[in-house]
Amino acid sequence: MNDDPGPQPATSSTAPMIPAEPQPTENVNEYLEPDLQRARLDEDGNVVDCDLHWVQELENSEPHPEPTMDMYAAMSEVDEFFKIEIDMPTTWSNRQRKMFERNPVAFMVKKRRDSEVSLARLSPAERELFVRAKAKEVESFIKNEAVRKCVDSQEVREAYDSQRIVKARWVLTWKLVPPEDREAAVKDAMENTETTLHDKQGRRKAKARIVMLGFQHPSLLDPSFKTASPVQSMLGRNLLYLMAAQHGWELEGLNLATAFLQTMPTEADAPLWTTRVEERRQALGVDSESSLRILRNIYGSTTAPRGLRLDLRKTVTNLGAIAIVGERCLWIWLSQHECDGDHPRTIGAMGGHVDDFHRIGDNNSAEWQAIKEKVNKAYKWAMTKFKNYRHAGTDVSTSLDAHGNTKITVDHDYCIESLMDVDVKPDRLASDGTMNPSEIAVCRTALGALQWLAVQTQPQLCSRCNLLLTEVVTKAQLQTAREMQQMIAEVRNESYRLEFFKLRTVRHWSGMVFVSMGDQAHANRDNGHGSNDAKVQAILEAEDQNFRIKLLWTKLHGRGVPRQLRDDLIDLVTTAEGQASTVKGVLCTDSSGGYDAVERNESPLLGLRNMRAALQALQLRDNLRRVGCEPRWLASDYDLADAMTKKKAESRVGLLTFLKTWLWSVAFDPTFTSAKRVSKKAAQQLVKLPSI
Repeated sequence: MNDDPGPQPATSSTAPMIPAEPQPTENVNEYLEPDLQRARLDEDGNVVDCDLHWVQELENSEPHPEPTMDMYAAMSEVDEFFKIEIDMPTTWSNRQRKMFERNPVAFMVKKRRDSEVSLARLSPAERELFVRAKAKEVESFIKNEAVRKCVDSQEVREAYDSQRIVKARWVLTWKLVPPEDREAAVKDAMENTETTLHDKQGRRKAKARIVMLGFQHPSLLDPSFKTASPVQSMLGRNLLYLMAAQHGWELEGLNLATAFLQTMPTEADAPLWTTRVEERRQALGVDSESSLRILRNIYGSTTAPRGLRLDLRKTVTNLGAIAIVGERCLWIWLSQHECDGDHPRTIGAMGGHVDDFHRIGDNNSAEWQAIKEKVNKAYKWAMTKFKNYRHAGTDVSTSLDAHGNTKITVDHDYCIESLMDVDVKPDRLASDGTMNPSEIAVCRTALGALQWLAVQTQPQLCSRCNLLLTEVVTKAQLQTAREMQQMIAEVRNESYRLEFFKLRTVRHWSGMVFVSMGDQAHANRDNGHGSNDAKVQAILEAEDQNFRIKLLWTKLHGRGVPRQLRDDLIDLVTTAEGQASTVKGVLCTDSSGGYDAVERNESPLLGLRNMRAALQALQLRDNLRRVGCEPRWLASDYDLADAMTKKKAESRVGLLTFLKTWLWSVAFDPTFTSAKRVSKKAAQQLVKLPSI
């Protein structure tokens, strides 16, 4: 009996059938003769002679070299070029690889197709929601006069001759409704059955965008083509929260409706035309062969965020706002009648991340109420939210603490709930060895999700994210993947929320004390040891952050003159340092050697072994004196920066305690007793206790 079942059919296109290895023969020239085939006959039944000797003719013909155009040939013909490198996943089948090489754009569109909504896969009720969403988007284009028809045939010819036509397409997605808006969404779906965009459960909202294919922009490779657009920093955002809580001001969340369509394009986008999108052409009465002139910023354009920021800056500045030094998207308004000491009093502030904004201010001030009204009329705002809302990926809630004061809480619970496991097979994850390229890629993806949490609301993850990212690149061991999975399990089990509340002992904003802690990076030397030189550098970095926080805090409260009035850079630095000195700062370190170098030692190199480190210590001395910052030594278990530089669990005990209680002590210990010595003494005393 023959046990060989023969070749089996492939189960999918991604698992092609593997041909069987040819069996060795006694003579490599012994080939199997093909089966005899029927001779070809003409209409009269005669055998047709098909021997055209084409093989001999092909062999005798002179070879004609085909023109080649590879990367090296292209580099020899042009002076400037744009090179893109893509890592090909090893999990791709041969068919997928060939499809990608044949048409990369079509292949990537197919890969991303599942992230968008396909109308063919929707129910009739869901399809109707997207019909309304598309109609709403077209209406926004018309209301904002974002595009127009070409005025005459000459402009049509100009559009095609200039080759400045960029295609556009629909992007249809479901937008998840935050829990705090679920009830309103259900009510809208039940009451407004003819106009609602929400599904019946109030969980999702149909969203349609006309998006320009930004990679087709004709000026994309122009060196003068500027696309950079800053946003509010996390520090600026947190200081706004602190300012609102300390003064008891109401925190508002604002979102621009069709933000880019409300702003003018930059110079790089003029003139520019677009095509496609049938619904838009029908609304404007344009045939399929015509193009539309772009008059506003459009989603998908690489310059749209920059155009929005420039327009916002111009608008709020015209309304009396003053930009904060060190923050490009944070503005304050000063009173024209009230003073705070020797300068005008701040009555309101506003900061944003692209089209999401925070606004705080003194609602008891008639001046601020008038300014708010002007800001509300300057743009079309989709919504203004209070109490609970989502801002730039975080959930923000305002409540009252036990003393009746404002408390602002920032959490990331929804993001933690959707956090995915490291996509490595369990048997591989449990083993030791080197990761393959696909496993390295999924580890980077997992670290990206963890870093987003770490930077926003989970600081206990910061050091491990940074250290593991280095280990993924340099070592690529499966042990690193296991540590990432442990971090994911840890944050799922217990996460933390940032809280901003009124400090009742602070009577005036200038009485606030800002504490910074510095520590050297983990294993900064090849042998895993540290040095006082690195400690000094860490302290210097911490002092710079302390200076920045104090400067921003004073600027937010209106202290200091506008930057444009200061032409002399040296005078500007001196003024900024004098301004920051009005608020007290405390700089903490757990390095007695670093503390001595800054505060006590008077030897030529201040007790350090490196000249540059000694210069940094001297610079640090002068900085602390000029800006009124007090250095202070702490034991390592009281130095919260220890958790930001090391992986060991014991280094995070203090930080986790602080995140749970929001209480801490930075009392100076003149005996310089280290945490290890304290623990050793406690253990010795425990041993000496009599047994009961």
